[in-house]
Amino acid sequence: MRRRRRVYAMSDLQLQRELQRAGSPQHFIFVTAQDTDETRAQAIQAGGAALFVKPVDDQALLDAIHWTLSLNADRAGAVHPGR
Repeated sequence: MRRRRRVYAMSDLQLQRELQRAGSPQHFIFVTAQDTDETRAQAIQAGGAALFVKPVDDQALLDAIHWTLSLNADRAGAVHPGR
């Protein structure tokens, strides 16, 4: 008999909160289709490194990813390649 996997639906903010509770030190980039004051406030409160509204500019997202990775590396005390 084949087991069914449970699938849990959660928002990006819920996922980020759960990861914080589990001790994850990572910064997050949020991408949303709902550009509201509440969404922005929640992303900031959750410690988001960046918030983009769909559709996202490719280069801006790549820049944010590189910046966020450097924040995460700094937090972890890692050495940055190429520096």
